[in-house]
Amino acid sequence: MRVLLELTVDKISRDQTRLGDMRQNIIRTQKAMKRMRDFLLESQDTVVSSPIHEIIEGLIRQNRRVNYRVAPPPTLPAQWRFDDGGEALVVEVSRTHISFTSERGEAPPAGERVSAVLALSGPEIPVSGKVLRTIARRVDVELDLLIDEYAAALEGYLTRVQMLDFLV
Repeated sequence: MRVLLELTVDKISRDQTRLGDMRQNIIRTQKAMKRMRDFLLESQDTVVSSPIHEIIEGLIRQNRRVNYRVAPPPTLPAQWRFDDGGEALVVEVSRTHISFTSERGEAPPAGERVSAVLALSGPEIPVSGKVLRTIARRVDVELDLLIDEYAAALEGYLTRVQMLDFLV
Protein backbone atom coordinates (compact mmCIF):
# COMPACT_ATOMS: atom_id res chain seq x y z
CA MET A 1 0.00 0.00 0.00
CA ARG A 2 2.85 2.34 0.85
CA VAL A 3 4.56 1.76 -2.54
CA LEU A 4 1.25 2.31 -4.31
CA LEU A 5 0.73 5.54 -2.40
CA GLU A 6 4.26 6.73 -3.27
CA LEU A 7 3.65 5.96 -6.96
CA THR A 8 0.38 7.88 -6.81
CA VAL A 9 2.07 10.87 -5.17
CA ASP A 10 4.78 10.85 -7.86
CA LYS A 11 2.17 10.65 -10.62
CA ILE A 12 0.12 13.51 -9.14
CA SER A 13 3.28 15.58 -8.75
CA ARG A 14 4.27 15.03 -12.40
CA ASP A 15 0.72 15.83 -13.52
CA GLN A 16 0.74 19.05 -11.47
CA THR A 17 4.02 20.06 -13.12
CA ARG A 18 2.59 19.38 -16.60
CA LEU A 19 -0.60 21.27 -15.80
CA GLY A 20 1.44 24.23 -14.57
CA ASP A 21 3.50 24.17 -17.77
CA MET A 22 0.36 24.04 -19.92
CA ARG A 23 -1.25 26.86 -17.94
CA GLN A 24 1.84 29.04 -18.41
CA ASN A 25 1.88 28.20 -22.13
CA ILE A 26 -1.76 29.24 -22.48
CA ILE A 27 -1.05 32.52 -20.66
CA ARG A 28 1.97 33.26 -22.90
CA THR A 29 -0.02 32.37 -26.01
CA GLN A 30 -2.96 34.54 -24.96
CA LYS A 31 -0.66 37.51 -24.31
CA ALA A 32 1.08 37.01 -27.68
CA MET A 33 -2.29 36.88 -29.49
CA LYS A 34 -3.33 40.13 -27.79
CA ARG A 35 -0.07 41.77 -28.93
CA MET A 36 -0.66 40.49 -32.49
CA ARG A 37 -4.22 41.82 -32.42
CA ASP A 38 -3.04 45.23 -31.23
CA PHE A 39 -0.30 45.28 -33.90
CA LEU A 40 -2.90 44.47 -36.58
CA LEU A 41 -5.16 47.26 -35.35
CA GLU A 42 -2.29 49.77 -35.41
CA SER A 43 -1.01 48.67 -38.83
CA GLN A 44 -2.21 49.71 -42.23
CA ASP A 45 -5.17 47.65 -43.50
CA THR A 46 -4.44 45.01 -46.09
CA VAL A 47 -6.48 42.24 -47.66
CA VAL A 48 -5.50 39.81 -44.89
CA SER A 49 -5.82 42.20 -41.93
CA SER A 50 -9.51 41.69 -41.26
CA PRO A 51 -9.60 37.88 -41.57
CA ILE A 52 -6.52 37.50 -39.36
CA HIS A 53 -7.94 39.93 -36.81
CA GLU A 54 -11.21 37.96 -36.66
CA ILE A 55 -9.34 34.67 -36.15
CA ILE A 56 -7.14 36.09 -33.40
CA GLU A 57 -10.10 37.80 -31.70
CA GLY A 58 -12.07 34.54 -31.80
CA LEU A 59 -9.20 32.60 -30.22
CA ILE A 60 -8.76 35.22 -27.49
CA ARG A 61 -12.48 35.08 -26.72
CA GLN A 62 -12.49 31.28 -26.68
CA ASN A 63 -9.48 31.01 -24.36
CA ARG A 64 -10.96 33.24 -21.67
CA ARG A 65 -11.44 31.47 -18.37
CA VAL A 66 -15.18 32.18 -18.35
CA ASN A 67 -15.66 29.84 -21.31
CA TYR A 68 -14.35 26.75 -19.54
CA ARG A 69 -16.83 23.95 -19.05
CA VAL A 70 -17.60 22.41 -15.68
CA ALA A 71 -19.25 19.12 -14.84
CA PRO A 72 -22.31 19.54 -12.61
CA PRO A 73 -21.71 17.66 -9.34
CA PRO A 74 -24.29 15.21 -7.99
CA THR A 75 -25.29 17.79 -5.34
CA LEU A 76 -26.10 20.42 -8.02
CA PRO A 77 -27.38 18.42 -11.00
CA ALA A 78 -28.49 20.09 -14.21
CA GLN A 79 -31.01 18.71 -16.67
CA TRP A 80 -31.91 19.47 -20.26
CA ARG A 81 -35.70 19.26 -20.69
CA PHE A 82 -36.89 18.90 -24.26
CA ASP A 83 -40.00 20.63 -25.56
CA ASP A 84 -41.74 17.25 -25.87
CA GLY A 85 -41.21 16.42 -22.18
CA GLY A 86 -38.10 14.25 -22.49
CA GLU A 87 -35.11 14.89 -20.25
CA ALA A 88 -31.35 14.48 -20.51
CA LEU A 89 -28.60 14.77 -17.92
CA VAL A 90 -26.23 17.71 -18.45
CA VAL A 91 -22.64 16.45 -18.25
CA GLU A 92 -20.82 19.75 -18.94
CA VAL A 93 -21.88 23.37 -18.96
CA SER A 94 -20.30 26.77 -19.60
CA ARG A 95 -21.56 30.23 -20.45
CA THR A 96 -21.58 29.34 -24.14
CA HIS A 97 -21.92 25.54 -24.40
CA ILE A 98 -23.88 22.66 -22.93
CA SER A 99 -23.19 18.95 -23.27
CA PHE A 100 -25.82 16.40 -22.35
CA THR A 101 -26.32 12.68 -22.70
CA SER A 102 -29.29 11.75 -24.81
CA GLU A 103 -31.27 8.91 -23.28
CA ARG A 104 -33.70 9.03 -26.17
CA GLY A 105 -33.53 6.73 -29.14
CA GLU A 106 -31.77 9.06 -31.53
CA ALA A 107 -29.62 12.11 -30.71
CA PRO A 108 -30.02 15.25 -32.83
CA PRO A 109 -27.49 15.49 -35.68
CA ALA A 110 -24.80 18.16 -35.98
CA GLY A 111 -26.12 21.45 -37.31
CA GLU A 112 -29.67 20.94 -36.02
CA ARG A 113 -31.27 23.72 -33.96
CA VAL A 114 -32.52 22.62 -30.54
CA SER A 115 -34.46 24.29 -27.75
CA ALA A 116 -35.18 23.21 -24.20
CA VAL A 117 -35.51 24.27 -20.60
CA LEU A 118 -32.28 24.08 -18.63
CA ALA A 119 -32.99 23.08 -15.02
CA LEU A 120 -30.09 24.25 -12.85
CA SER A 121 -30.83 22.80 -9.40
CA GLY A 122 -33.34 25.53 -8.74
CA PRO A 123 -33.65 28.10 -11.50
CA GLU A 124 -34.98 26.98 -14.85
CA ILE A 125 -34.17 28.92 -17.99
CA PRO A 126 -35.21 28.49 -21.61
CA VAL A 127 -32.26 27.88 -23.92
CA SER A 128 -31.70 27.25 -27.59
CA GLY A 129 -28.69 26.62 -29.76
CA LYS A 130 -27.05 24.65 -32.50
CA VAL A 131 -25.79 21.09 -32.15
CA LEU A 132 -22.03 21.15 -32.76
CA ARG A 133 -21.48 17.40 -32.68
CA THR A 134 -22.97 14.19 -31.45
CA ILE A 135 -20.63 11.46 -30.26
CA ALA A 136 -22.36 8.25 -29.19
CA ARG A 137 -25.10 9.60 -26.88
CA ARG A 138 -23.28 12.82 -25.92
CA VAL A 139 -24.60 15.96 -27.61
CA ASP A 140 -22.59 19.23 -27.60
CA VAL A 141 -24.66 22.39 -28.12
CA GLU A 142 -23.44 25.94 -28.73
CA LEU A 143 -25.93 28.18 -26.94
CA ASP A 144 -27.62 31.18 -28.49
CA LEU A 145 -27.33 34.46 -26.59
CA LEU A 146 -29.39 34.56 -23.41
CA ILE A 147 -31.34 37.54 -22.17
CA ASP A 148 -29.76 39.21 -19.14
CA GLU A 149 -32.06 37.60 -16.55
CA TYR A 150 -31.34 34.08 -17.85
CA ALA A 151 -27.63 34.79 -18.32
CA ALA A 152 -27.49 35.91 -14.66
CA ALA A 153 -29.20 32.66 -13.54
CA LEU A 154 -26.68 30.59 -15.53
CA GLU A 155 -23.82 32.69 -14.15
CA GLY A 156 -25.07 32.12 -10.59
CA TYR A 157 -25.24 28.36 -11.16
CA LEU A 158 -21.76 28.25 -12.69
CA THR A 159 -20.38 30.25 -9.76
CA ARG A 160 -21.94 27.81 -7.26
CA VAL A 161 -20.54 24.81 -9.14
CA GLN A 162 -17.06 26.34 -9.41
CA MET A 163 -17.05 27.29 -5.72
CA LEU A 164 -18.14 23.79 -4.75
CA ASP A 165 -15.40 22.34 -6.97
CA PHE A 166 -12.84 24.66 -5.35
CA LEU A 167 -13.90 23.80 -1.80
CA VAL A 168 -14.18 20.07 -2.32
